[in-house]
Amino acid sequence: MKVAKRITLGYLIPLLLPAILLAVQVFGSRRQQEASQRISGDNLKIALTVVDLVRDRDAVDESSRRFFAQGDAASREEMKESLQSFESALREIRGYRGSDRPQAEIGRLDQFWREFSEALMAREQALQRKPTTGGFPSDLADQMDRLRAQSITVYQAILQDIKKQAADARKSSERTEMVAWWIGGATLVFGTLALILIIRSISLPLRNLSEGTRAIAEGKAFYRLDTSRDDELSQIAKDFNVLADRIREKPGVEQRGEGRQL
Repeated sequence: MKVAKRITLGYLIPLLLPAILLAVQVFGSRRQQEASQRISGDNLKIALTVVDLVRDRDAVDESSRRFFAQGDAASREEMKESLQSFESALREIRGYRGSDRPQAEIGRLDQFWREFSEALMAREQALQRKPTTGGFPSDLADQMDRLRAQSITVYQAILQDIKKQAADARKSSERTEMVAWWIGGATLVFGTLALILIIRSISLPLRNLSEGTRAIAEGKAFYRLDTSRDDELSQIAKDFNVLADRIREKPGVEQRGEGRQL
């Protein structure tokens, strides 16, 4: 490598170290921020939807009991609206992508809801064919209680899962920060070692050249410099050795000591 390139690297490495560390921090922080925003937004929407689901279940219970007590068109329409509202909330909750437990509880709620809807529609058709005043059927009341309990279970399971996701996001943020510190430390160590090697690769040949010129000045023309490198300093060492050979070949030059290569 040319000396000019080594000097350039010697300047660039101290500049690149903070840039690399900053890039790692910015990239990690941006990913963590995007993930947190996505999780927070989705989870907030789901949490509100679950609250609506529990409220809609109560509306279904109230409107169904009113319909079986009155049997008129207004109460039937109110019951259908409450059923549609519950179905809409349940449809949104089905799209929740969380851990296994909330998914299982949502699936169980969906099953209970289908069973209740089918039983309710069958009782409604029977009521239309033969109006009665027997009140709300006991089997539907049991299914409604089961729906209420399962809705609360889904609510609790999703809240626990949201808390777990928040804890996981916090741990992920801590890991990202730790990785950034490790990368920063490794980059600093690598940069320091690279600088030491670059400085040494330049300073050592210069020191040898200085010792060689001092030896020639003292009449020690047998000194030779290392020419195995592939840079400008190696070419200077070759020129120095040629100069030393010419000085040594001149008559009357006193030779002191044995040949030595630096």
